[in-house]
Amino acid sequence: MNFEIDPYLLSQILGAIGAVIAICGPQFKHRWQMLVAYALCNLFWAAHFWLLGAIVAALMSMTGSLRFVVAIFSKARWILWLFVVLNVLVAWYTWELWYVSVLALISSLFIIFSSFVATDRLMRILVICGTLGWLIYDIMIWTYVGMLANTFFFLSGVIGFWRFEKK
Repeated sequence: MNFEIDPYLLSQILGAIGAVIAICGPQFKHRWQMLVAYALCNLFWAAHFWLLGAIVAALMSMTGSLRFVVAIFSKARWILWLFVVLNVLVAWYTWELWYVSVLALISSLFIIFSSFVATDRLMRILVICGTLGWLIYDIMIWTYVGMLANTFFFLSGVIGFWRFEKK
């Protein structure tokens, strides 16, 4: 018996698992719960992007996962700027087409700043903006699971924002 799996299919499965976790994230009430969900989904998305050969997104997802874990315990400004510099270096080192790398960087910067803000409201707004950028990125690199995931993640973010802001 041969249990080998096609790398593209595996990437889509891992991306789908990350998507389910990401879609649940905005529905959590507390910041730390959202950050745990985002850290987990970023691990799955890092593997997803790596298997697709989208190295800039894979490395940004890996640093994103670490950032979300760190942000659970600290909102220190120097850590925020450390992750900003790290993502700029990742984008520069893994430079693809300029518009792909710049879009990935800008999208990740929205998410980075969201991790270190004090209020859930601003965090949700910045995540929604970053998600929209990643949705466009997914369309550009043609990942079906990414497109679907970030569409639902965007919608979940808007619904989560509306649910917790209507009170």
